Amino acid sequence: KVSLPTMLETTSPSKPAKADCLSRAQLIPNHPGNIRDMYNIEAKKLGEGTYGSVSCARHKATGAVRAVKTMSKGHVKNMERFQQEIAIMKVMDHPNIIKLYETFED
Repeated sequence: KVSLPTMLETTSPSKPAKADCLSRAQLIPNHPGNIRDMYNIEAKKLGEGTYGSVSCARHKATGAVRAVKTMSKGHVKNMERFQQEIAIMKVMDHPNIIKLYETFED
């Protein structure tokens, strides 16, 4: 079920109406399960580091091309800090910073 705020709220006739808004973070889905259910991931890696790797992937339904960073949960030493970093990435919106579109956890 998806709920979107659509109603305008007015506190008094003399004050302008205020729209309820969603933040960018609320629009980024967290998917349980395997990313391969939604994306075709190329075998060739774009990059690799200590904690994971980056590959090119194509969304099966839309054809959108994304860079996908894959990490093993075993490499995450502080899960709370890792989740905080994801929360920060969700609200970032700047032309010089990569955009987080969605997350997967299996």
